[in-house]
Amino acid sequence: MLAIGLCSTSLYAQESSRLKTEKNGYQWYEISNGDYCGAKDKSGKILIPIERGYSDVTFIPEKTITGYFSVEKDDFEGACDLTGKELISPDRGYEDVTFIHEKALGGYFSVEKNGHEGVCDKTGKELISPDRGYDDVTFLDEEGVIGYFCVEKNEHEGACDVNGKEIIAPTTFGVAYDEDDGFEIKKTKDGRYEAIGITLNSYGVASRYGYGPGSANVQK
Repeated sequence: MLAIGLCSTSLYAQESSRLKTEKNGYQWYEISNGDYCGAKDKSGKILIPIERGYSDVTFIPEKTITGYFSVEKDDFEGACDLTGKELISPDRGYEDVTFIHEKALGGYFSVEKNGHEGVCDKTGKELISPDRGYDDVTFLDEEGVIGYFCVEKNEHEGACDVNGKEIIAPTTFGVAYDEDDGFEIKKTKDGRYEAIGITLNSYGVASRYGYGPGSANVQK
């Protein structure tokens, strides 16, 4: 009987709401019921229902996409757009989700899991899974092309295209891109950059893949 009483108290806790006005002028209501949070727009329409079980909902202002809601559940992070649509579920197990301003891509989400980094596009689609084991993933804009993701693993560099496909396995001592010659790498720590015959088109897609051990078999 005691257990039933506790559950009933949690289930029927009184809902509270608080109007929040953000620095960019965006207004919304933060709603809570016991340990769970949600969101309503300024007219009172529910955007994020409490029933999703989020423990925290925070508005994050962003230049590229106006803003989004950062959400937390069971110590994992996710993201919802301003209509309340879940872009990235906390159930994916990401410990950190951060939107990165990048004009060429319209922005993207940097995600982290078990100490490794990955990438989701602005709709939440996973492009580079943290399960690949990259220590760092950084987007580099290049003249004449959209750009590429520079990836690092065990102090070595590699590259992925804008779709997350690994072009160069992170086994080199340096990766660079030349407008005329395409990708160049350093095979030794003190060596010179050498062209490897891989270029990107204007959409950021490589002409061919597979430089380095296992690069052709890397999964998303």
